[in-house]
Amino acid sequence: MERHSNRLSIVQNYSLSKVMSMSRRELAQATSVLTQASNKRLTRMQKQNITTPATEYIKKHGGRFSTKGKDVQELREEFQRAKGFLESETSTIKGYRAWENKIAETLKTNAGIDYNALTERQKRKFWKAYSKLEELDAANVYGAKYRTSVNEIYTAVKGGLRFKDIDEFVTKMSDKIYEESTKNFMTGVNDPFSLIDDSDNPFIGG
Repeated sequence: MERHSNRLSIVQNYSLSKVMSMSRRELAQATSVLTQASNKRLTRMQKQNITTPATEYIKKHGGRFSTKGKDVQELREEFQRAKGFLESETSTIKGYRAWENKIAETLKTNAGIDYNALTERQKRKFWKAYSKLEELDAANVYGAKYRTSVNEIYTAVKGGLRFKDIDEFVTKMSDKIYEESTKNFMTGVNDPFSLIDDSDNPFIGG
């Protein structure tokens, strides 16, 4: 176990130049060390029914890790993907709990939300809805509306929002935010682009 741990640590610290200079065989072996460790973490999370920002990112970008059938460039990409996951704070249960505690404090302070009042299932709904809203709002048109948006999601989740209804709920939220922002912009009242203020973002302390 210790030997494997040391091997993992060594491979994680390979420089980019070393990775780029490896033969396919060497790269496949090194990448396999990272993919095996990453998949073990994913399995551990799944068994405990835990979803984190790190696991969600992997789910959306390639899923479980593998070296099978990959050429040199694909192995390099998989190496970096697995390395990034392993180094993410929320790729471990302990790290996720620490991150979650910080988020709970921030939400309480900046948005008046009692995150810890949610059940584990409700927390998964909360993050799925929030992530979906961020995805839809790629241009950040709701800028200063973080606080309102997060509270709306929280209220819906506490009120019994179902997983199957999250996409529709968030799409309506996004459309409403966009319409309000466009209306304000056209009338010159509360220009949304001048209202963007980090103090309104519940995930930034202040």
